[in-house]
Amino acid sequence: MEADVRERRLRRLGISTMLMGLMMCVACHHVDVDEATSGAVKVRTVVVQREIHTTPNAYVGSVEEASASNLGFASTGRVTAVFVKDGQQVRKGQLLATLDSARAYSTYMAAQATLRQAEDACNRARRIYEAGGLSEVKWIEVQTQLNQAQSVADLAQQSLDDCRLIAPVDGTVADRNLEVGTSVAPYQTVMRLLNLGGLCVKVSIPEADMDRVQVGNRAQVRVNATGLSLGGRVDERNVSADPLSHSYIVRVRLDKTPSQLLPGMVCNVVIGESAGGGGMDVPLRAVQIDNDNRRFVWIVVDGKAHRSYVSIKDLSATGVIIDEGLADGDCVITDGALKVSEGTPVEL
Repeated sequence: MEADVRERRLRRLGISTMLMGLMMCVACHHVDVDEATSGAVKVRTVVVQREIHTTPNAYVGSVEEASASNLGFASTGRVTAVFVKDGQQVRKGQLLATLDSARAYSTYMAAQATLRQAEDACNRARRIYEAGGLSEVKWIEVQTQLNQAQSVADLAQQSLDDCRLIAPVDGTVADRNLEVGTSVAPYQTVMRLLNLGGLCVKVSIPEADMDRVQVGNRAQVRVNATGLSLGGRVDERNVSADPLSHSYIVRVRLDKTPSQLLPGMVCNVVIGESAGGGGMDVPLRAVQIDNDNRRFVWIVVDGKAHRSYVSIKDLSATGVIIDEGLADGDCVITDGALKVSEGTPVEL
């Protein structure tokens, strides 16, 4: 039934555009020759962009980072310095913040002194043992004391290192939650490190639609905050449902990640067969028909009119939906098209 209705609508659209084409042809005979050759023709245009129209496979999602690391100190203490800010990019091994290390440093120096003393005693005992003047039991006891001193020194070194927060990987700082003078507990998250190199989109899919969503399905993503329309592919499909909403998490890996895209941005997502759906919404008056009954529109390329043949998918509230023949950003002539031909200079 819906297909029949749509077919009738398109048939009526064809008749309407044919009549418009005839009217344009008649009008063209009344265009003054001097006006057509006097220079650039003034026109009005609209910049088109592919829109995602509501379909059964349309969902709301949000942009998220490819991976994130929660960072915190391994020991308790007072913050003495913070070297990064939110949004700052850091490299692996970079120093991010420090704690008061006075006590840890004192413990480290004492452990190093004990270790040097144990090493000296072991060296002297080795010479006596090799000369036969030290029993096997005493020699083992000296070696054990050296090993114990080494272990204490290693622990002191680790405690000193724990006063420094080091970036474990390359990333971007987010959610920084520490200032100089504040006290932190062991393993308390003080900042996050985000990998923004491969952003993805997290989508919550109702259980009734999960049979239509498979890993590898193409997806079309429209980011509301930026107006970007991006392609992607389903990369991850969770098999455990949320106990309250009975929905499943699906992640779409984007083909490209523009710099203006940030985690948390809300977007509209179309998955599966509808991912290529939607189209360019163009006013009906912009569409014309040539002598071979082919529909076309005039677009502006380098300041001149250029004919572009199009395929009409459906009607819209403001005109028609074109699914082939136009690209994002094309400048379509809506008013003044009667006065142009191929290559005519135009003035917007």
